Amino acid sequence: MIQYPAKAMIELSRACNLRCPVCPVGNGSARMYPPMPFELFRHIIDQAGTFVQELLVHNFGEPLLHPQIVECIAYAKEKGIKQIKMHTNGLLLSPAIAAGLVRAGLDKLKVSLDGLDQATYEQYRRGGDFNTLIQNISRLREIRERLGMSRPIIQAQYIVMRHNEERISEFEVFAKRIGADQIKFKTFNALLSGEKGSSEGRSMIPGDFRLQRYTDGDATNIRAEYVLPHCTWPWDCLVVIADGTIVPCCYDFNGEYRLGTVSNERFRSWWATPERKAFRRRVRSAMRTIPICSRCPVGIPDLGIPEKDIADS
Repeated sequence: MIQYPAKAMIELSRACNLRCPVCPVGNGSARMYPPMPFELFRHIIDQAGTFVQELLVHNFGEPLLHPQIVECIAYAKEKGIKQIKMHTNGLLLSPAIAAGLVRAGLDKLKVSLDGLDQATYEQYRRGGDFNTLIQNISRLREIRERLGMSRPIIQAQYIVMRHNEERISEFEVFAKRIGADQIKFKTFNALLSGEKGSSEGRSMIPGDFRLQRYTDGDATNIRAEYVLPHCTWPWDCLVVIADGTIVPCCYDFNGEYRLGTVSNERFRSWWATPERKAFRRRVRSAMRTIPICSRCPVGIPDLGIPEKDIADS
């Protein structure tokens, strides 16, 4: 009997308005595609919506660049998907888009801050304006309250790097002041793009060993407490990149391990493919020999406080 996934990650946009040096889109190591057509997104939801309970509408691109982002969220909600989440840099969160996302039923919006001022923020989020971001987060909170809604939950994320590690103790108070409901600290992945940008990535690893995911400053080995014993992504999650290619997980941004493709056939033909079965066997027997797996901790090292509610603290 086929076990269908309860989670899906659909990359609506592969483009981005920032140039983050370790991100494969920001540094140019990712193949670029046009935004996913709304008709293709709708087809995926029509096929998968009966069993997918949680939908992530992001991967490596900026989802707010999709011209029909609000319509996508609304359609998925209409089809009964219970939890819809988005990760964004937040810079394009205009009043109209913010109100549209609230009304469409977005459940959670994770926003990358990674700093408390422009000088710190732009060291990684290159091309971004920190004041615009703060205004957008605060305005989203105001719009949400004005519409009498409690969602989307706004989570402010802080990736801990060498240039911002000394200010993490200030982040909770700051995030609460601008309207966030939650905070999340995350360790820095110096090898997100593989070798592309790895030299600069290594220079951004925090100096405090307690704040990094590696056993050394060279990013050679992931600390034992962050290496989970097995991966469940190829079993649990449907991952579709912007061109409709189905891949094992978010790390396969260039579709090197194609497991299928979105088609006009029924979902079973996309999911239960020989390629997926073969990839699962390799994950079970020799996961660390797969390049995308060798630099992945199979999880998100989060410094022990993955999602701290701050709204009432």
